[in-house]
Formats: sequence, structure tokens, C-alpha cells
Amino acid sequence: MLTYISIDKLNPHPDNPRKDLGDLTELAASIKARGVLQNLTGVPADAGFCKSCAIYNGTLGKCEVGHDERARPPCPHWITKGAYTVVIGHRRLAAARLAGLTELPCTVTEMDQKTQIATMLLENMQRSDLTPVEQAEGLQMMLDLGESVKAVSAATGLSETTVRRRTKMLQTFGREALLGVQDRPIKMEDYEKLYKIKDEKARAEVFDKLGTPNFNASLTRAVDEQKEKAYRDEIFDLLKQKAVPKTDSEYHKMNTCHTKYFHSRPDGVKDAKSFCAGMTGEWFFCPSNYYTVAFQLSAGTQTDADVAEKQRKSKLAGLRAAARRARVLRMDFAREFRATGKTVAAAESMALAALFSHNGNFNDRVFRELYGIAEPFRTSWGDFADGETRDEAAARIIDTESHGLTDNLLFSFAYCRMESPEPMGWYNQYSGAYDGQNYFLNRLYEHLCACGYVMSDEETALRDGTSELYTAQ
Repeated sequence: MLTYISIDKLNPHPDNPRKDLGDLTELAASIKARGVLQNLTGVPADAGFCKSCAIYNGTLGKCEVGHDERARPPCPHWITKGAYTVVIGHRRLAAARLAGLTELPCTVTEMDQKTQIATMLLENMQRSDLTPVEQAEGLQMMLDLGESVKAVSAATGLSETTVRRRTKMLQTFGREALLGVQDRPIKMEDYEKLYKIKDEKARAEVFDKLGTPNFNASLTRAVDEQKEKAYRDEIFDLLKQKAVPKTDSEYHKMNTCHTKYFHSRPDGVKDAKSFCAGMTGEWFFCPSNYYTVAFQLSAGTQTDADVAEKQRKSKLAGLRAAARRARVLRMDFAREFRATGKTVAAAESMALAALFSHNGNFNDRVFRELYGIAEPFRTSWGDFADGETRDEAAARIIDTESHGLTDNLLFSFAYCRMESPEPMGWYNQYSGAYDGQNYFLNRLYEHLCACGYVMSDEETALRDGTSELYTAQ
């Protein structure tokens, strides 16, 4: 039923998911000049319901905590008899008040509370007015009222997966934290990447980097450290049964033999059990900065050269780990790259440079990693007689995924020619000393940055030689 209702009897819905109505200046000016062209939707408000204390006594008068509807001035939270609660049109109501209107066209209908919330959610989402936080709060409100995920999905038109993802985001990170980053350019997938981090403190630190150039770098580092800690914890449990713990300083002063190193990605070591296999006699162990080391003592006194060798290995371990993280970031960017605007010319320039002025070869391992191809390519000279060749894979990708050779594919193929299958860095492979003259890596970053890549702080420090890893002992 459409009717004109006094603006004094129209109340904003207390559970409206949209908390910020935005700038109402232009809308108020339009309403003042032309009136409200689209009616509001409201439901009859219960008489005697005080929104301030959420107590309902069924009649006009005082609520149990003393708010009086008949007091002058009246309780601003009191809903009087004959009033209506707006379900659709909150911005129009607020702007009409600014414009000085005294009544508004309104369709009055009956809805239960669950339907009201669902209607407000859907109406705001269709207008793209809700922030992810507001949407999550609305969905959680419906679940708290006893609705199932399936029912909420049906009422809002969102998939069940989306309902779960939004509410999980709210439950995991909390409203205040989410509001603190809501103005940053963040994708829903970024929130979900954080679930990989189990430690709450580490996750909170990476959360603060959401929407910044350092987010992916911080995430990669935290995930790597989490994996390394899991490996190390497993090893420690075994080493405590076989070896005596020593501090890092004690280890560097001792003369050792039969030394074993365990990194987060150990060479030739599949698990902690195999790492500890064959350890007979008296052993010691030390959790160094970048690896776990188990060792036996040898006769004689440790020389300065022995100490220097241990420091060299420790420095190299840290630099290699940083190089791996940087490569992961570059690979992630390459997978998600889409040429638009200025980056079209940058992608084409990169393709030409890779073709005519780059001395490297097209790398099959990088190509397979980029496109998620698990099986090795078939070759006429190798051991792999089944499957497709590299050229067949490239033709398949061109024909079926992109319907022709596009700027995106030119970028991808150029990247496969410029990227190394192994991590690259700006350091001497033997000493770990800074060496900024890595021509191929510098050239790769120049082209990636032209295509929109933003280097993390860690990558920048590694490139310009200011990283603490170069001076680590």
C-alpha cells in the first residue's frame, strides 16, 4: 500500500547493514528541487518499543529503565504508535530531512525481522553500496537469528560459498580490524590467503600489510617461516632424544665434524626422520638463524677459518631463502598479469626484449610452473615418451584459453624466457657478498615494474644492497 507518511514517523532501521550513508549533499539538493521520485519501503513499528534498551512492553509509556515517550523532549530512541521503520530508502530519508520535507511516499508492507534484513542486504548489494564488512555483518546477523546458510543464500541471492567466506572473514579478523583496512584495494582472495597462516600473531602482522605492495612478500615470508618451524619442531623432537642442545654462540666456538644442515627446503632430505638417520655416537644440535644444524666434535681447536665458514653458510642460507621468496612474488604476478592501458605497450616491449636482446633460453620448467603443467614435456631425446611437447602445450594455450596470441600471452612467454627456474639474487654465490651487477635479474625487474609490478621492501633492500642479510653473521 502506497501512502504519504509524516517524516517524523519514519525511523531508520536499527539493523541496516549499511552504516555509512555517504555524502548526502547532492541527493538533498535534488530532492529539494524535484521531490522524492522513488517511494520508500517501510514496515509498521511496534508501539512501546525503545531501541535504546531493546525492551518492549506493548503500550505507550515508560520502558523498564525509565525512558519516557511523553517526556519533553521525548526519548530520541522511542518508537511511537503509528510510526514506521524504513527497510528500503535510508539515504532518501536522511536527504529528505536535510531538504526540509515533511512527508514522504512510502510503500507499507509486512515483513518479519529475517526478511527485513535480507531485503536490506539485497537492495544495498544491488546498488553496490555495501562494504565487505557491512555485507558480512548483515549475513552474520541473519545466521544469528537462526537462519541456515542455505536459507541466507536463497534470501540474498549469494552463493552458499560466498556467505561462508564473508562470515568467516568477519569471525576471523573482527570488525575493528576489517574497518581499519577497508579503504585499501583488497580482494576477497587476499583475506583468504591469510588463512594459510596458523599463528595468530604472525597472521595479524601480515593482515596489517593488506592492500600494500608488501602484502604478498609478507605473506610468503610468514608461510615459509611456518613451514620451516614445523620442520624444525619435528627435528627438535627427534634431536632431543639423540643430541645435546647448544646455543648459536657455543656452536660457533666448537670444532665440528659430521655436520648436518636442515633447511626449510632441505637438499636430499625428505623429512626429519631421514635427517636424523645414521646419527650414532655423541651428537649436538643448534637451531641457527636459517637452518638447524646437528654436529659431532672433532679433535683440536676450532680455527678462525672454521668460524668464518659457518658464518658464510649461514649468510648464504638467508640470502637463498630471500631469493626464493622474491621468485614466488614474481611468479604470482606473472600468473595474474592482464595487459591493460599503459601495460599493453610494456608487455610488447618485454616480448621484443626477450626475443631479440636476451641471451637466455625459453625455460620449460618456468613455463610448466606458470601454467600448472605437472608432467614433463615429451621430447624426442629424453625419457618422456608420453604427453605433449612444449610447442603443443603453447599452441593449446593460445587456441583454447586465449583465442589467439594476446598481449597477455606475449608477456607470459617473455617471462618464461627471462625468469630462471632457480632463485636469482644480487649476491656472490660463494661469499654471500652484495653484487648488484646481476644483468638478467635487473633487466627482468625493469620490465616487470613497467608492467605494473611493485617490488616489496625486502626485494628493494636486496637490490640496492641495504638488506641486513648481506651483513648477517
